[in-house]
Amino acid sequence: MTRPHRCPDLPARRLRRVANPTSIRVALLLLVPIAAVPPASVRAQVPVAGGEVERIADDIHAWRTENADERGRPAGLQDAPADAVTAWERELASTVGSTPADEWTRLMLLELIAQGRAMDACPARPGGEPVGPDCWSGIVRRMTSLQLTAEEVFQLGVDMRAELEPHISELSRETLGLETPVEARAFLTESPEWSFPSPEVMREESVGYLEAAEAAMHTVVRVVPTDPVEVVEMPEEQGLQFAAAAYYNGPRDGNPARFFLNTTQWEGRPRTTAATAAFHEGWPGHHYQQARHREFDRHPALAGLVSNGFVEGWGLYSELLADEMGLYPSPELRIGYLLHIQDAMMALQIDTGLHVLGWSREQAIDTMMIAGGRPREQAELYADRHMNTPGQTVTYILGYNVILELRDQARAALGDRFDIRDFHEALMSVGPAPLTVVQAAVEAWIEETR
Repeated sequence: MTRPHRCPDLPARRLRRVANPTSIRVALLLLVPIAAVPPASVRAQVPVAGGEVERIADDIHAWRTENADERGRPAGLQDAPADAVTAWERELASTVGSTPADEWTRLMLLELIAQGRAMDACPARPGGEPVGPDCWSGIVRRMTSLQLTAEEVFQLGVDMRAELEPHISELSRETLGLETPVEARAFLTESPEWSFPSPEVMREESVGYLEAAEAAMHTVVRVVPTDPVEVVEMPEEQGLQFAAAAYYNGPRDGNPARFFLNTTQWEGRPRTTAATAAFHEGWPGHHYQQARHREFDRHPALAGLVSNGFVEGWGLYSELLADEMGLYPSPELRIGYLLHIQDAMMALQIDTGLHVLGWSREQAIDTMMIAGGRPREQAELYADRHMNTPGQTVTYILGYNVILELRDQARAALGDRFDIRDFHEALMSVGPAPLTVVQAAVEAWIEETR
């Protein structure tokens, strides 16, 4: 049987970006560790101001600490005096760090300021009610560094689903004799063969997927972290609210990170979820990315800096990467992960519909049930999640799309010199950064590798 086109063969959709100043692009040439040293003509454009970045970071940290809330969480810069924020921004924009670490901190501080300003149109705690177009776009800007309208994001969801769903249908016809993604989801959800017989089997299969992925990591990355991850059962009270699994970083004292498996609601959960959750949350997903990110010592001024678009985009991309690594042992499991990608695409429509385009809760539920084939109870839970966390669910596919766009760009530019391991190293070279900085880093790597 000929395998249908994989999801990565679908073209990424180009998105409007927040502009990257030339100075940021030049500085990032110095940050990518696997790139060659830039020529003297480039280095000469980079002024050096030793100690200034650290001083500004210390000032910002002091203000945030002095104005912490009752739980000790540092204050957000959106609450700082406008003249102070303007002064910090002016100083940061007029200097470049004396070391790569200082320069990374400078860029992240500028992004922290921009994230605070992006929330100007929002109430103190957005969620529970439609937030409207300005606040919604501000939230997406904060989480992804992409400047997009709700209408653009809604259409992106429509277009990406139109490209993906025929591939799911083709695989479903060849494997299951079914015609549509909705029929495939119903089969995988309702068939006893594809339901977990016990929580012990769920755990056993999850551990097996994690071990297989870790063993294959050397084929797609240059550096495989040695940080351990252990599989533990999710507490029951969280299991009633969470999805199939969740990941939590381990501390720096050598204790392992934790892959929390939701065994509370194991009955009726499709067996395909064990694979997608393992690859998204564990290897090559969040565990790999977060282990690499822990290599970066962030200044405490950067507490709360958001990079959801990169983090969740990498998690979703990892499900696709696992397919390229040959980690889905059956076509049914491949259908399961493609349905999960479809869900992320549909989230672009549900989130914008509820918060900006005037959709009712029932309209969102009906869309997920009719177009996506989700059971009503699940559709209700996701409709409420969209309403309570505006913009968060769209970060998955927006980040995923940017990563695929950059990969397409690198392949086209480098041809036979393209190596997926070096591409992933370039992605990770700037740590837990917003998508804007990740884009600039990869584009700098492309220029240096040509």
